[in-house]
Amino acid sequence: MRMSHIGIRVSDWARSLRFYHDALGFRFVGEDRLGAESAAPLFGAASPVRVGWLEREGVRIQLLELPAAGPAPGGARESALPGSAPSPFDRFGPTHLALRVADLDAVLRELGAQGVPVLEQTRSARPELRARSVFVTDPDGAWIELAEQPGD
Repeated sequence: MRMSHIGIRVSDWARSLRFYHDALGFRFVGEDRLGAESAAPLFGAASPVRVGWLEREGVRIQLLELPAAGPAPGGARESALPGSAPSPFDRFGPTHLALRVADLDAVLRELGAQGVPVLEQTRSARPELRARSVFVTDPDGAWIELAEQPGD
């Protein structure tokens, strides 16, 4: 078993593509559109789903633009698959994506010039490890951790 990808539900595919590609440096790999018939069992979608693939340092992310506008009232809808748990596709994003950076200050200057919000209250430091981190957000508010720490 090995890692395949991280799926991220987005509200605006083009805006999120710009963020992950232009601001965070993910390489655009390709785009798919799933027809309603293919999308229904996977996402409960009654219309086509736009899918974008990006990659950076062996990590592949999948941007999913689903036709519904946000979570169902009261939380996730029931799964389209009988006996399954409620669908996670009713919520945007995963909890966060973490990226290792060589120079946190330089990366924050670059992102700041692009208007990327920095969650200042999340700044942390571990001097004994020479480690620092802070979270920024993508266009839908998903958290992206930027961590500076030598070695693995």
